[in-house]
Amino acid sequence: MHAIILAAGSSRRFGANKLLSLLNGRPLFSYALENALSCPEITDITVVTRYREIEEYIEKNVDILIRFGQKTISVIHNPFAYEGISSSIRIGTSAVMDTKLHDEGTHLFGDASASSVIFMVADQPFLKKDTLCRLTASHTEAVKRETIPVISMLCCGDMSGNPVIFTRDFLSELLMLKGDTGGKAVIKKAVSGDVKFFLNRVYTDDEKELHDIDTKEDMIKS
Repeated sequence: MHAIILAAGSSRRFGANKLLSLLNGRPLFSYALENALSCPEITDITVVTRYREIEEYIEKNVDILIRFGQKTISVIHNPFAYEGISSSIRIGTSAVMDTKLHDEGTHLFGDASASSVIFMVADQPFLKKDTLCRLTASHTEAVKRETIPVISMLCCGDMSGNPVIFTRDFLSELLMLKGDTGGKAVIKKAVSGDVKFFLNRVYTDDEKELHDIDTKEDMIKS
């Protein structure tokens, strides 16, 4: 399973680069990275970012990170982040598919291909490692069990959110996303269309795990 960490947001509501802001002494984006590194089902990680500081952090710590997680780590610069989250999804997806879009950025470390892709956002620090590992393990079991494509998503009650996992069947649809539109558009299209797929919901009792950091007040409350 290949993890794509989306770390190119503009942080407009935050008023500063929230991904570099410290939460309990750690850069906000590092929570997603360390979670992905700790999850056995994830074998490769690609971080898509517009920020040189994030690239430098990973470059500086890549040897430690790889030893910690025994995974391939890649960084791709997103020069089209102003287009919205879809640009990061397309660039990350292209890295998995090894398409020409991959050349839009700089591939610093490693290469990757996978039967499933998990999309993680870099501003969701309350997601627990155990929850992420449970989600990825459940997806792997669903793929083994089902004979149709699988989408797995984290839920709490009626709420759903990130991370979301897609089998490779959906990658071409993800490459077609435009503007500030995420993977939910692909799910909605699959639900409303003739595509047969299994929607694998994995639940947490802690709604906070689904929350992201949008403002400085969110950071203070945490």
